[in-house]
Amino acid sequence: AAAAAADSTLAAAAGDDDASAWANTDNEPVVYKDIKKAFNRVLKAVDGKDGEAVPATAPPSSGAEPEDDKPAPPSGAAMLAADLNLEELDDLDLQPLWLPESLLDLRSQEAMRSGEIPLVKMTDVDAVKSEVCAARFVVTGTDFSPYCVLLRGRLAGARTARAQAVAELRAAFNSYNDGDVASRLEMLVLPEPPTMQEIEEEFEFESERERDLALALLPRQMAPSPAGPGAYALSLVSYFGGTFTLLAFALGSFAMNRQVMDALELGQPGAIDCALPLFYALFASQFAHDIAHVVTAQVVGAELAPPVLLPSLQTGVYGSITRFSNFPRDLKQVFDVAIAGPLAGLAVSLGLVAYGVLAQQGVDPDAVNTLRTALPAVPASTLHLSLPVAGITALLDTSGNLLQKPVADLIYMHPALLGGCVGTIINALNLIPAGRLDGNRLVGAAFGRGAARIATLTILGIIGLSTFVSPPPEGGSAGAVALDVSSLLLYWGIFTLIFQRNQDVAALDEVSDIGIPRKVASVAAVAFGLLCLIPYPDVSGILV
Repeated sequence: AAAAAADSTLAAAAGDDDASAWANTDNEPVVYKDIKKAFNRVLKAVDGKDGEAVPATAPPSSGAEPEDDKPAPPSGAAMLAADLNLEELDDLDLQPLWLPESLLDLRSQEAMRSGEIPLVKMTDVDAVKSEVCAARFVVTGTDFSPYCVLLRGRLAGARTARAQAVAELRAAFNSYNDGDVASRLEMLVLPEPPTMQEIEEEFEFESERERDLALALLPRQMAPSPAGPGAYALSLVSYFGGTFTLLAFALGSFAMNRQVMDALELGQPGAIDCALPLFYALFASQFAHDIAHVVTAQVVGAELAPPVLLPSLQTGVYGSITRFSNFPRDLKQVFDVAIAGPLAGLAVSLGLVAYGVLAQQGVDPDAVNTLRTALPAVPASTLHLSLPVAGITALLDTSGNLLQKPVADLIYMHPALLGGCVGTIINALNLIPAGRLDGNRLVGAAFGRGAARIATLTILGIIGLSTFVSPPPEGGSAGAVALDVSSLLLYWGIFTLIFQRNQDVAALDEVSDIGIPRKVASVAAVAFGLLCLIPYPDVSGILV
């Protein structure tokens, strides 16, 4: 009955002429394709000013005056009219369904309706078509919205010379001075998105690399927000917060070291100093990650906002968010910036592991509880959290005892070794191919946004399922710091789903290939990151 009522409502909103299209004669739920086709019609039946639905009425009989003489919203080139009333447009007029996902979050719809962003001018579009495209780009179709005009078509010339043709097209756009078009517009070269007709017909998305191209013309004010004083203030505050949680995690690792805990309770000088070596190791791993992003961006000419640290009581920090503050030049630039951070962070972390294993050989078990030589007390399972960490430990541990201990036993661990273990996990989390994480930036740059979208859905689904099948962590004595990769993945997955799920900002050139070496490096980096999140079997052969 509910399905039938929904069908009749859709039929009324669409009009009697389309009633048969919405009728559900078999009493089955309305199929997804029909809902998509009805979506725009239903929206047109809603009053955009006060949000109340306009009562659906039968079409007026011949000779009768229509009850609602509200003019139809503009379409096509009328979207660029100088006297366009933005208040009369609905959300899908401002951000149509054909708009690429990478352009959706550039500005809010409130900012668009406020008039602070100038509209695209039809004269500028005509100039780009006639002077810039000319013999370089064959325009086969045009889609209009007030803040984005999409020129669909293909590059003139051989497909094998795509990178050179795109470079010539961009050079022609940047050098075109008549009317200062390039000072008002930005042009992005993108894989062609589906048309409205394809969307309504439940278009089956093919590989983005196999479709034609599109030129997106945007006002320059639609570029990503530049890094202002607020961005630097937020970064500074986040580093203060991260410093606090890193120190709290470092102190928490001494929870089972009674000498240190008693000294803290008594306020003895030097009690906090015991946690500083671990704090420095953890900070070094994260700082290497962030500074590698910044330095690489400077080298390749990309613009980044300052990193925002993500404090965590589980591991000290979860990593950081580093966004592009302007359109990247091309996918090579995206790749170079994305891969630098995790590689630097993992190099420092695994280096700390190697040094810590060697330093662990000289630890005197009888001296670890003195305040001067105190070490963190953590479960032996910490060394089993990551295959590469366990591999380095097995290679350098001359005694052969570190990996042979039962995972629930406590071990007094050198700060460099513990900091390297935690740093490896944190940097590996950032290589997960999901949302706007570094790993998914690599996948998108190498294989297109379609592959990045599939990777996000797949990884988040696996993380969700893993929370139901993973065994509980085997920690040491009550109070000891016990890390658990499955719980870290759950929290990281939830964070990504809420804050990082959308695609990253588009590059000015999203169609030129990054080359085989970078593609191989992308696959290798993501695979190694996932390998770092696979636990090593304990002595009984059971994964921890």
